[in-house]
Amino acid sequence: MSSSIKSESSDSDVHISHENQKKINRFAIMNGWIEEIQDSLATKQTLLTHLEDAENDLLLSDVLMENPDMQIPVLVGESFVSFTNDEVQEHIEGLKKRTRLEIENLESRVKDIKCEMDVLKTALYEQFGNNINLENDGSVVERAPKFNA
Repeated sequence: MSSSIKSESSDSDVHISHENQKKINRFAIMNGWIEEIQDSLATKQTLLTHLEDAENDLLLSDVLMENPDMQIPVLVGESFVSFTNDEVQEHIEGLKKRTRLEIENLESRVKDIKCEMDVLKTALYEQFGNNINLENDGSVVERAPKFNA
């Protein structure tokens, strides 16, 4: 009877080496990166949708069909600059290409990070079994407040 109690208590006493702690910390940092990148991805995808909507609005505008040389104000930085319809379409197309490239780069970064996380996860689960939980359960983690020095 005492041997079963002893084995239960020994399961909860897990030694974590310095190397394993570094792996756990690296995994946690990478998990944070994934969340940040996914937020950026959502923003970029929303921007791409808005650019496509603006492009469609320009193509379907009756006023622009009647007045092809009409100047269209476009917000560039903090100022409005007037462009012709063709110039605006070129500008939007350039923004769409740049945004698609940024989305591809972010998706590639997520893939690379997840591959490294999988390697770390495999090694840590191999070492600790059920004594470690590396799954992101989707719960909100409250962050510690920042204090000004």
